[in-house]
Amino acid sequence: MRLVALIVLWCSLLGFGLAQLPPGTPSCTLPCFIKGVASSPCGTNATCLCADSGFASSLLDCVQTTCEVEDILRLKNATSTACGLPVQDVAAQYSIISHTLTALVFVFVTVRIVYKQFLTSLGLGADDWVIIVVAALVIPSSALNSRIAASGVGRDIWTLTPVQITDFGICLWTITLLYYIEIALLKISILLFYLRVFPQQNFRRVVWATLAFTACFGLAFSLAQIFKCWPISYDWRQWNDRGSINGQGPGGKCVSTIAVARSHGIIGIALDVWMLLLPLQKVRELKVSSKRKLAIASMFAVGTFVTVVTVVRLAYLVIFANSNNPTYDYTALLVWSTIEIATGVICACMPALRLILAKIWP
Repeated sequence: MRLVALIVLWCSLLGFGLAQLPPGTPSCTLPCFIKGVASSPCGTNATCLCADSGFASSLLDCVQTTCEVEDILRLKNATSTACGLPVQDVAAQYSIISHTLTALVFVFVTVRIVYKQFLTSLGLGADDWVIIVVAALVIPSSALNSRIAASGVGRDIWTLTPVQITDFGICLWTITLLYYIEIALLKISILLFYLRVFPQQNFRRVVWATLAFTACFGLAFSLAQIFKCWPISYDWRQWNDRGSINGQGPGGKCVSTIAVARSHGIIGIALDVWMLLLPLQKVRELKVSSKRKLAIASMFAVGTFVTVVTVVRLAYLVIFANSNNPTYDYTALLVWSTIEIATGVICACMPALRLILAKIWP
């Protein structure tokens, strides 16, 4: 009776009765509230309880054994609101960055294609057609970025509906798949450019071997993304699988998403460094002035920025690995993924831009 009286008093101080906890609080959490308040040194002091990490921890441990995942998220939302915690929402900024970078991609690709097709006798090569495919894939990626913003990216997961969380998972799965494909195609486009401008057979053999490895790299990680969970739909349903532990639950099983993403990032960085070193040796052999060699080498060296972006993106994977709030924490990772694609396209267009600038400023 003492515990019941205590929780009734505490609830009344917060402005709601025993029959009605904070709006949106699941009824399954009531025994956990009673247990938590009884063990907290705060007693019925609402302000103290909001700041008591021990109370929050014991409440969470309790509800994880008595409530479904949806109920736990609803509890988090209700208590955050009752305690006056700030609401995080950067979805609008995410959309602006995404659409701005998408526009940049199309500007650079359009300038490259128009110049080579209509203003020179060069015509379009295989590298140009591949970059056109990348630009085409950016369209659904941009559309998905808009949809994932509406589904909750940049917002706290506990403020979202179950439908929004599931839709976020579907969008994230698809965006990641497109990312793996786009990254591989970007590298292939650059390698095809090497094949077009460097005629030496030994060098071409090395480039062809690198191209074959890159194609396998893209295919392997695309398939890994598709089949990393079984059934495939468990990838975006596991969040609500109460028995799921490390991707293994009653509804399905998954390999580690973070392990796949980290492996992709590490191999991608190694490929970037290798592809940067490949042409620099050939530039040294060119029979042109030192100033010209420096200009050409600088053009290739711009690719190092893409590598830096990849490293930054890889660092954000560490944050996501231990995240309890993926819809918010994943925002930075998605932004850097979009930046990586955009800068990759810009770097792939640099040779054409150099020719344009050379005509304007000989």
